[in-house]
Amino acid sequence: MWSSKALRGLAVALALFGVVALSACTSFKPIYGDAGVAAIQGDFRYAAPNSELEQIIYQALLLRMGVSKAAAAPLVAVIITSDTSSLTRSDVLRPNEQRQLTVSARITITSAAGKVVFDTVRTAVTVYTTDGQGLADREALKNAERQAATELAETVRLTILSSTGLKSPS
Repeated sequence: MWSSKALRGLAVALALFGVVALSACTSFKPIYGDAGVAAIQGDFRYAAPNSELEQIIYQALLLRMGVSKAAAAPLVAVIITSDTSSLTRSDVLRPNEQRQLTVSARITITSAAGKVVFDTVRTAVTVYTTDGQGLADREALKNAERQAATELAETVRLTILSSTGLKSPS
């Protein structure tokens, strides 16, 4: 017959074994930081941003893909253009107006030798409303631009990854 002391020792041993076994089955990987960035096999340099929208895209690329200090690393350049158009027509004086914003990004990857190895254009579209109030209309446009640039940043990242054959850490 087992004594209570022996049963208690066996229970503690089984519990410790279970904890060790379960810890071997799991791994913790940080979402942000060097471990996530290091999982990508390629290094890139980035051109200087010329606008706030380009800055949004470059920041997203730096966060998700890292940056190389090596002069031999390919240079990624993103040039942003935007265009707005009206979606509604009305004869009413000062009506609310639905507008569409299209933000396009020309993505160019240039080798260290100066040869363009990849060149394409991606776009993002968003809708916003204006109501004839100058400040509110400008803020609505700025918010729409930021939203489109944020969406476009992920598209640019995935385009770069697919064009170079790299694997994403997430």
